Amino acid sequence: MSFWDAGLPQLMNEALVPGASLAIIRGGRIAEVVSCGVRHSRSPLSVDENTVFDAASLSKPIFAQVVLQLVDQGQLTLDTLLVDQLAGYIANDPRASSISVAHALSHSSGLPNWRSLEHPLRTYFSPGERFSYSGEGFLYLQRVVEAVTGEPLEGLAQKLVFEPLGMTRSSFVWERRFEANRAYGHDVFGTPALGNKPGEANAAWSLQTCAVDYARFLIGALEGTRLRPATTQLALAPRIQVKHRGIESLELSPEVATTGVAWGLGWGLEPGAGTFFQWRPMGRSPPSRSVRCRIEARSSSLRTAHRGYPSCPRSSLIFPQGNAPLWFGSISYPTRPRLAACSGQHLHAARKRRGRRSRVPHSNGTS
Repeated sequence: MSFWDAGLPQLMNEALVPGASLAIIRGGRIAEVVSCGVRHSRSPLSVDENTVFDAASLSKPIFAQVVLQLVDQGQLTLDTLLVDQLAGYIANDPRASSISVAHALSHSSGLPNWRSLEHPLRTYFSPGERFSYSGEGFLYLQRVVEAVTGEPLEGLAQKLVFEPLGMTRSSFVWERRFEANRAYGHDVFGTPALGNKPGEANAAWSLQTCAVDYARFLIGALEGTRLRPATTQLALAPRIQVKHRGIESLELSPEVATTGVAWGLGWGLEPGAGTFFQWRPMGRSPPSRSVRCRIEARSSSLRTAHRGYPSCPRSSLIFPQGNAPLWFGSISYPTRPRLAACSGQHLHAARKRRGRRSRVPHSNGTS
């Protein structure tokens, strides 16, 4: 019996996760798929390797792959100014005219994560000046990509990523066929959400996928599938250092933090650890409080980093609240990376602190 078969149910119990699906990659192929728990806490239907999850911000690396292929095709460059391809998207903001493709992909566009009454859509610092996580930057770039190609994002993703990589249960928009085997998010009290069914593609959050499909994407990303070698290297090279504690830094802070985190083209990076990742931002929590998992090639083990949650056992595998799966991978070379694509229905660790601890059902993936 592997660690995943023996240890995952225990970790899920500790983290109060109703269901999870993991695809483990060794030697550039999917070596093992482990599924535990249920798709909905009030239903006996089991999670399996084909269960579709609402992938939230794991949409961003796949969109970045689309953009980088267009760069290799000559339809865009990393220095292309978005305003030159789509004028008027951000009104009355001269500084926005200097946002480039690379700025959007590296979260250095100066735009807020999402527009609001408090933070309307405009730049809050000069593009390229610093890191500030921005879904709006990805959405702006999506509109540019659609204008340049004349195709909607869903069609481009199917043609450039999903179909070539065999990702048959992935889409940026909801498909009826997912209904028969889809996972539901859960709130902090363990109540299942209604579920998200995006009718329009959004590069920052609307991906629907399963663990096996996302593993196929990760293998392609590491191998540079459909990209020039130099482009693959650029994607995983640091472009902007994260020098503050929050996911957003719209206002300049006098405090400079050493985070060990940088951002490439669509991927977060920990250069000192040799890892790349994508997190799901939780409100305005700083990166050090984001619940993160990491697979390291040298140890072939899954570890957690959840500073800021002192009540959680150090050995727990904790998934953040919401619908997003969580994945971290290693780019330590020349050692062959050992990776896991991990999807899960999530309950917040605060539920444990409130004393609402209960066991969750597990299964081997069969109904």
